[in-house]
Amino acid sequence: MNSNKLTPIIISILAISLLLLMVFPTITEPISNLINQPARPYDPTATYTGSDLLILAPRVMFTGGESAITIAATDKGAPVEQSISFMLVDAAGVATRLTSGSTGPTGHAVATFDVPELEQGTYTLVAQPAGSNATFNGSARIANSSALFLETDKPIYKPGQTIHGRILSLNNNLIPVSGQCTIEISDAKGIKIFKETLDTNEYGVASFDMPLASEVNLGTWKVKAEMGQAQTQLDLRVEKYVLPKFQVDVTTPRDWFLVDDPITGTVDANYFFGKQVEGRVSVVASRYVGVWEEYATYEVELKDGSAEFELPEAGWVAGTYGAGGMGSLTLNISVTDTGNHTETTTKLLKITESPVVLQIIPESRLVKPGMPFNILVVTETPDGEPLEQEVEIEIEFVDTNYNYQTQSSTVTTSNGVALAEFQAPEDVRNAYIHASSGDASQSMNLGAVYSPSGSFLHLVQDGGGIPEVGDTISFIVYSTNPGTVYYDVMAGGRTVFSATSSERNISLTVTPQMSPKAKVVAYIINPNSEVSADTLPFDVIMEAPVDLQVSFDQDEVEPGGDVSVNFDAGSRSMIGYSIVDESVFALSEGRLNLQQVFNELEQRFMEPQAEAHPEYWTPVPMGAQDIIEEAGLQVLKSPNLDVPEQVHEPEVEGGMRKGGFFGDVMVMEEAMDSAPAPQATGVPTAAPISHDQGELAEVERVRQFFPETWVWEPELLTDGYGRAG
Repeated sequence: MNSNKLTPIIISILAISLLLLMVFPTITEPISNLINQPARPYDPTATYTGSDLLILAPRVMFTGGESAITIAATDKGAPVEQSISFMLVDAAGVATRLTSGSTGPTGHAVATFDVPELEQGTYTLVAQPAGSNATFNGSARIANSSALFLETDKPIYKPGQTIHGRILSLNNNLIPVSGQCTIEISDAKGIKIFKETLDTNEYGVASFDMPLASEVNLGTWKVKAEMGQAQTQLDLRVEKYVLPKFQVDVTTPRDWFLVDDPITGTVDANYFFGKQVEGRVSVVASRYVGVWEEYATYEVELKDGSAEFELPEAGWVAGTYGAGGMGSLTLNISVTDTGNHTETTTKLLKITESPVVLQIIPESRLVKPGMPFNILVVTETPDGEPLEQEVEIEIEFVDTNYNYQTQSSTVTTSNGVALAEFQAPEDVRNAYIHASSGDASQSMNLGAVYSPSGSFLHLVQDGGGIPEVGDTISFIVYSTNPGTVYYDVMAGGRTVFSATSSERNISLTVTPQMSPKAKVVAYIINPNSEVSADTLPFDVIMEAPVDLQVSFDQDEVEPGGDVSVNFDAGSRSMIGYSIVDESVFALSEGRLNLQQVFNELEQRFMEPQAEAHPEYWTPVPMGAQDIIEEAGLQVLKSPNLDVPEQVHEPEVEGGMRKGGFFGDVMVMEEAMDSAPAPQATGVPTAAPISHDQGELAEVERVRQFFPETWVWEPELLTDGYGRAG
């Protein structure tokens, strides 16, 4: 048995380090240590003389974590010292102290605090300057910050087998949470058949086992976990299934074809113990034309476990917006071996009219009047390889009187990217971008920022690329008026950095708290007391805090032989691992990994950076208030400060307003994008055992028991060096 024969063994590992300070020294550093100007102690004897206050507070606060409120205090444009206290008031009028602090003579401060353990819901946020009965009110939603993750040893079970499961609880700082967790399992008819209360350990981990009876309701079972106000759910299948006997792999020259290209590829079939399959291959091709339509079939004999196929070109297909205008084609492949056992698989291909995919990515979805405006142009093949292409870009700026001003630029992409620079007119209200390169084209509508006095602020990242933790990231600030620029970095649902700058270049060090995505929120108080604001998202590359290494003690073993698995996490850690027959996972996938953790946190705390949807109306101009709220913040301010809001235009009869249509056409597009591909419906039958005729073979040891889960170890604790085996 060579090393390749170990590939059917799937080892699923999730390591959460206890001593994160050893592995990632800054991940638990308080936010107050990261900000440029933390709040000074609150002075209850201070007086309030009516200075201008601009307070930015989170709209959502997550219990069990940190948060922060930014304060800017000025008097006739000059910074002043002001003490302010904050509290949350529930619907019954019960107040809970949140935090307090003073701006000091700089006029700017960030008050950090631990979010109190309150019931989930919406509370009134009250800011009160010291020495005054005046209050500035907003609202804040309290949410539970624990993220629960469920995993099981397998995605599918037979009656009589045992469900092995594990729960992992983290807060939004990726720190394990200890506490009581309730596990419930319901069968396919919704009957609750299992309930257990577990205590998660210091690593946030708890495990459970539930044996299945020999006669159970077959179908989709649900495993539900609750911890406080947080909950999650996992679906399992319980069926009298037959494990696949061999694996079918399909390879094509690439994942896309032109509409007039023949569809070619290779099918490889191998038994899970390594032997090549002999038999016959059937390929059925279906193209998406608004519905899935079968248009070609092909049959061929396997030779040494492999066969090539060629199908006619797809011809006409329906492109979808979500696929960048490309169409879809599916190949349903069935392989039947000489024992008459059939296994199937499906491959999805892209069909395109052009070998070039063109993307236009504006630096913001809002144009700022009188400000520079850059557009990133990306050219690549349909499978993502960069292309060097000449691209023509035309942008139509529409002013407040609906007059058009056109600007054009031609750029040549290098390594698949290029930057096109434009200058927005002073009175722009929206813009329309059109880019083309050969047969490829792309268009987009953009809105504009509204200001009653024509005061704007614009952020641009200085330099490209995605920073890593520890790197310095820089931004250029363009503003209509001079003045102090206040800026916050929002990530994970709270402010993780805040500072001011009198310069137009902002530089800051990227911290772990900013990963995997963050937003810069910059604002300025203009001389006329109007606030201008802008936001700019950025990604952060952060490697996993635990560098887990896994190895076998030998490359090959005989059936029934012993093999050891060695783990090295680099520091004291808890590891969960399982060894499961690969054929189980050929039926379905469903393992927990660190990317799922990041994806969950991104959905909980971040809005998408950009979404590409068809727009059938002219975007309405947005004000500084809307820009700040979209970043997850709210504004509490003095009455004489003006934070402009979106200009709402009245809708007119017929579902139209100036600029174009709006309605539910987008829903139809999205439904088409998500239309399921046709699946093979044949149910594999049990294959008879065939015996080759020939000389008697040497007597060998035959394994009679074939467990699907060989090892399930959900809570393996390493030594102080991170080693276990």
